[in-house]
Amino acid sequence: MTVDRGADSRVYAVPADASGPRRVVSVPWLEDGESIVDLHVGFSGARAALVVTDGSGDRSLRVAGIVRGDDAVPTALTEPVRVPTQVPPDQADWAGEETVVVTRVASDAEDRVRPEVVLVSTITFSRTMAGASRRLLNTTLIF
Repeated sequence: MTVDRGADSRVYAVPADASGPRRVVSVPWLEDGESIVDLHVGFSGARAALVVTDGSGDRSLRVAGIVRGDDAVPTALTEPVRVPTQVPPDQADWAGEETVVVTRVASDAEDRVRPEVVLVSTITFSRTMAGASRRLLNTTLIF
């Protein structure tokens, strides 16, 4: 998975062996000014942990379900659940099926950064996919 903070930003699904074309993944719940700065797919491939910024610099952890087409390729991310964290995260990654580790990026060599372990086992997801596409960052989902 990669994140490209370029002007033409989108979420993409790409075959793990790069044998086929990349496909745009719908993320209609992003609001104007929001963008995805980090995205990691869970071990089962059913959920994604995302760090989203609102444009003013505020960042939040969100967890969304991954909707797949008949060919098992990701087609959309469901409306996410906002997960509270102790500090605004810069990065998030799965540490297990029900656990996400979030951290901020150190501002300098003296800055002490402590990762936070967040339990997401009770989160449920809506499969409703309504709304228009929003500003997205180039993010790759590997299937």
